[in-house]
Amino acid sequence: MAKKSVDMAVFQNWINTISNLLTAIKKLGGTADAFKNFNKQEVIDAVAELLVGKTDDLKLKFLMVIKESISITTSAFSKSLFTTSTNPKYYIWENFQKWILNKASDFIPEFKGTVKSLKLTKSMKDSEILAEIGESNIFSIDEACAIFKALTERQPNGEAGDLINNGYANIIYVRLDEKTVVPARVRWNFDNREWRLIARSFDDYSWFAVHSVLVRG
Repeated sequence: MAKKSVDMAVFQNWINTISNLLTAIKKLGGTADAFKNFNKQEVIDAVAELLVGKTDDLKLKFLMVIKESISITTSAFSKSLFTTSTNPKYYIWENFQKWILNKASDFIPEFKGTVKSLKLTKSMKDSEILAEIGESNIFSIDEACAIFKALTERQPNGEAGDLINNGYANIIYVRLDEKTVVPARVRWNFDNREWRLIARSFDDYSWFAVHSVLVRG
């Protein structure tokens, strides 16, 4: 395989940009902890997106786009909404309460953005799905709560909409801490007329081809 050529002028420009950024951090009194935070993958991804621009070109192999762009805007709200709302009505599974709601901010910050919905075309484990969508499509706990709230409120009685409402999962990958990512999901329960919020351990389940995954739009 032929080695890809490198534009050395462009490469040097990027080296200079990174050097200038680190110098600026030092001037602002950057500590060892600040540099440690700068080295976190989510910070690196955010800086790269800011400098280069976001790419929407997911290299999908076993996932298929259902809805290309779903706009979401929420105001700040109390996380207690998930346990007190009657329209929509929620049922909170134990792991979702323990891993997601207990760790969420008391007041979930406002959220504005877009997501897209993907459908599995074959049974897949979490590691296979994440390999395809990339770690940039892992959401924070508060982001996941805001997205679940916004989308279920558009379909409070299980109507057709942006979430699949056939009893199967709408999955969001959520980062609990630096080492832990879990699939959180919401699904419509026909019998009890409620949205069920569930979280599972990573890779302990194979998702069938009927499930969907929400990623950044």
